[in-house]
Amino acid sequence: MAAIWEFAQDVGADLLAQLGMPAAIPSEPTIRRLIEAIDPAVFSMLLGAWMRIRWDRIDGQQVIAVDGKTVRRACAAGQRAPHLVSALSHGTGLVLGQVKVDSKTNEIPATRDLLGMMDLADVVVTADALHTQRDVDAD
Repeated sequence: MAAIWEFAQDVGADLLAQLGMPAAIPSEPTIRRLIEAIDPAVFSMLLGAWMRIRWDRIDGQQVIAVDGKTVRRACAAGQRAPHLVSALSHGTGLVLGQVKVDSKTNEIPATRDLLGMMDLADVVVTADALHTQRDVDAD
């Protein structure tokens, strides 16, 4: 949170005016309360939608790479590390969406959920061999 506040302090009045922000920067605790009040699932969906309309094209084609990764050391002792499936723009590496894999399943249902949030008309989706199953692309 402090880094967001420090960034806001450093950007200058011109950029703040372009962003439609007041000249006075909210305090770090105010920024913290605002961010804590945001529903993470809704924020993730909206941010992902905003990112998807800005991704690059490769030879005129939009291309998404889907990959799953375990986030090492992101848990307390004795707990499982979270496993995430992400959709990335091939051209920029920009994360277009991300979902957590349920501890009782694998990447396939999470990938379905992730891709289900996206408009995939005329989009090429690449994934590793785990996803070469008939029912993954059924939808």
